[in-house]
Amino acid sequence: VMPKSALTWNYVHAFTAVAAASIVFSTTASSASAFVPTSTTPARIDMSAMKKALTSSSFPSAETGRKRSADEMITGISGNMNEEFENTWIPRDVYIRTAEMKDLKDASNLLTNAFFSMNILKTPFEWLKTYLSLEETFPKDSNDHFMFVACSRSTDSIIGFCEVDSRMSIKPEAAPRPYMCNLAVGKKWRNRGIAKALIFECEKKARGWGKEYIY
Repeated sequence: VMPKSALTWNYVHAFTAVAAASIVFSTTASSASAFVPTSTTPARIDMSAMKKALTSSSFPSAETGRKRSADEMITGISGNMNEEFENTWIPRDVYIRTAEMKDLKDASNLLTNAFFSMNILKTPFEWLKTYLSLEETFPKDSNDHFMFVACSRSTDSIIGFCEVDSRMSIKPEAAPRPYMCNLAVGKKWRNRGIAKALIFECEKKARGWGKEYIY
């Protein structure tokens, strides 16, 4: 039985030729281990490889992820994420804050470059669609939906983005809540712990909501 104090993470992990799809994390009191499901039972894989995939890859947009049902999700990593995902991973020249409306253009650039940069013809359309989606869902007066940006201390430029949403949805295909999406880090800033620090911020919000799971 999962103790009330334990926070369990679930992310979808599926890669395509264009971009990484998603990762499902699960946290328990046991030691860290990674799994990839087969037709019958999960097969254990290298934990370090899973960590490398997390820090070097971008995640799908909310529009893509929310079309997946809970039954389609794949269990990824299980272990004590509280110790591994402390914000001590973040570089000294980077800080994380809550996103503001003025950040949405830069956030759209970041997400579009992460997910659609290989399709030049499609990039302008995807940028506009991403921007309008972020603008429409921006949490102006919400306590159950947050967007975070990672910024360079020297330039104040946005180098990472993520959001976590605990609002219930009436759509049957919507992902379970609370739901983390749109996690991306600029190409030049990857493999430095920034994605882990953004995930940690989402984890803190989920704890504040009294949740044991995040998807």
